[in-house]
Amino acid sequence: MASFMFSFLFYWLGLSSIWMGKTKAAKKVVCERLRIPLCENIGYNMTTMPNRMGNEDQLEAKSKIEDFRPLIKVGCARHIKHFICSVFAPMCNEDVDYPIVACRSMCEEARKGCEAVMKRFGYPWPDGFKCKSFPVSNQGKICIRNPRLETDAPNPNTKAVPTVSTPRLMVSGGDKDIKSKPTQDATVHSGIKNPTVLPGNCANYKKFVYVEKKERCAAKCGEDVYFDKANKQFSDVWLLIWSTICFVSTMVTVLTYLVDRSRFKYPERPIIYLAFCYNLYSAAYLIRLIAKPEGISCSADGDHLIIDGLNTAGCSIVFLLLYYFGMASSLWWVLLTLTWFLSAALKWSQEAIANKSTYFHAVAWVIPAIQTITALSTRKVDADELTGLCYVGNQNVESLAGFVLAPLCIYLVVGTTFLLAGFISLFRIRSVLKDRDTNTRKLEKLMVRIGVFSVLYTLPATAVIACFVYEYSNMESWQKDVETNCMKAVTDECNLATKPKEEIYMVRHFMSLVVGITSGMWVWTLKTCQSWQLCYYKNFAKNSQRKPIKQQPLLVQISTEKNIQSRTPIPDYPELCGTSNASHPLSNLSCPTIENGQHLSAPV
Repeated sequence: MASFMFSFLFYWLGLSSIWMGKTKAAKKVVCERLRIPLCENIGYNMTTMPNRMGNEDQLEAKSKIEDFRPLIKVGCARHIKHFICSVFAPMCNEDVDYPIVACRSMCEEARKGCEAVMKRFGYPWPDGFKCKSFPVSNQGKICIRNPRLETDAPNPNTKAVPTVSTPRLMVSGGDKDIKSKPTQDATVHSGIKNPTVLPGNCANYKKFVYVEKKERCAAKCGEDVYFDKANKQFSDVWLLIWSTICFVSTMVTVLTYLVDRSRFKYPERPIIYLAFCYNLYSAAYLIRLIAKPEGISCSADGDHLIIDGLNTAGCSIVFLLLYYFGMASSLWWVLLTLTWFLSAALKWSQEAIANKSTYFHAVAWVIPAIQTITALSTRKVDADELTGLCYVGNQNVESLAGFVLAPLCIYLVVGTTFLLAGFISLFRIRSVLKDRDTNTRKLEKLMVRIGVFSVLYTLPATAVIACFVYEYSNMESWQKDVETNCMKAVTDECNLATKPKEEIYMVRHFMSLVVGITSGMWVWTLKTCQSWQLCYYKNFAKNSQRKPIKQQPLLVQISTEKNIQSRTPIPDYPELCGTSNASHPLSNLSCPTIENGQHLSAPV
């Protein structure tokens, strides 16, 4: 009986051990999709709960991880975001029966860069972040390591277990698969000359924040790096004045064209489209002043100046208005000089030039669209610290040269070539007419207007290009100075040896707006007043006691029948007398003649 009991006991213990072993082997972590916004795009998308900090679900972990958002924004360590996320939302793999957290080397890197920052604000390094509690790579447990900074040496007495390099980790501005490549020395810092500053560590965290996606530091919104607050306040007033004047002037030009379209024919018609472009161009400045610079130039989280594309709707709108319509205005000026050349040199008629207007519109609107799409797709849009405007080449020399300087120079050279060729032809025509004793007053008047407008466009356009050349020539030295004396400085202030001159920037913006202002010179004539007067009588004075202008011929006839001489003055509209435009409201008005100093009536 005793032997039977012992046999049964051993049999039961054996079954229990087998059952418990199977249960233990079958027990695995439960993976769930990572739903913490701060931990998006860190290389994995599955996690498990609870975590090592004691959080039972992702909602609780999300609230706790938000406490470390300022630390991530400071960028005190290259992969501080990956480290914190691995703690609060560890990586999960169905083939591994435990949460996968950061390796000890990543923890040590984070502590080396960020512990001093936390202490400066009165916070100790958290107990849950103690690096001794994190696994060492290649010593029996899988962990997430940083391949570039990994320094854990493998233990020759233990079986090598492969570490996990987070797949598709965001580096070099995009997704890139990283293989585990342990370095030989923990002091290697990716070629950075200053060994006291870790890669991604913006020492001057008051003014800069590390942008991991671009692997560089970016100026915080509202901080003074190149310019001080006095410079920015002056630029606000300066841009408000000139953008408002440009907007009003170009608006009057466009509305005058809409009031009397027959007045503006080719070759002068492109001036109207040029004014339209500058109207929307100046509107970008007004939008920036209404939305405030921070609302345009700052990233979506309001953290730093935009450096790699369109992060906000305000930046997108301002960039499109400035770049697209700025380039379109340059092309319309080229087309204006082309139409003058066709008219003056090749003797094209207005109708012949107008028949090619479809091609003009295709060139003027499609080419800037291609430039704009290219700039957007390559993420070359960035923000300007001084003005708060989004454009191309504010912080990148290559973008400034390729997207701004090159096209502006090409457009200016081509337009000037057509302009000079047209002028030469006009001078020849003038010489021929003078030889024939023909009155050249109208031709000379046209030449003066064309010449004045050409100067008023060519000089500002040249000045704008010169200002861009100044920025292109000095931008790299400015950036190196900021990196040395400000970005990695121990103090909060930036003591720069060389700084950009605010005056150059203000001249550039003024010159870019003054062309729109001077485009109104083509409507600064008596004809414009008459066109608006006619528009007023047609639309707003129908019920007025004062008789419309079109009734005046009848009054002239009555005055003739009664032999009343010159008691009622007849308005003089030399531009409208005998006009061939049948649709014009005064097309039937006959031109009065003068005999013996008296006004004679029109024939009945």
